[in-house]
Amino acid sequence: MLLQVPPSRRVGRVDVAMDSTVTSPAAFAGVLLDGNGAPVPFVEVRLPALSRAILSNEGGRFRLEGIPPGTHQVTVTREGYAPLSAQVPFAPNRLVEHRIVLTPPPVH
Repeated sequence: MLLQVPPSRRVGRVDVAMDSTVTSPAAFAGVLLDGNGAPVPFVEVRLPALSRAILSNEGGRFRLEGIPPGTHQVTVTREGYAPLSAQVPFAPNRLVEHRIVLTPPPVH
C-alpha cells in the first residue's frame, strides 16, 4: 500500500510496521432450512470449544464473527430436528458460508 502526501501537507515522519504473524479472525454465516427449503428460525449454531453460540433469525439466517483461524467443531440444534455436528475449517480473514438442511429426528 502506498500513501502519498503532497509536500505542502507534510508535518512529520511516521514509520509503519506490519506484523505478518498477526492473523485476522474469520466469520461464519449461512441459512438453516427444513427438508422443503423453508427457513428454520431460532436454531442454535454453536462452536463449543470457543464457548460461542448464536440463534438464527426469523429467516433462518445467522452470522458469527471473530472466529480464530483453525478447524472448529460446529453443532446445530433445535427442538424437533436431528442435531448436526461437523468439523469446519476457518481461514484468517475469510467468511465461511453454509446452507444447512435440518431433518426430523429418527423415529424409534
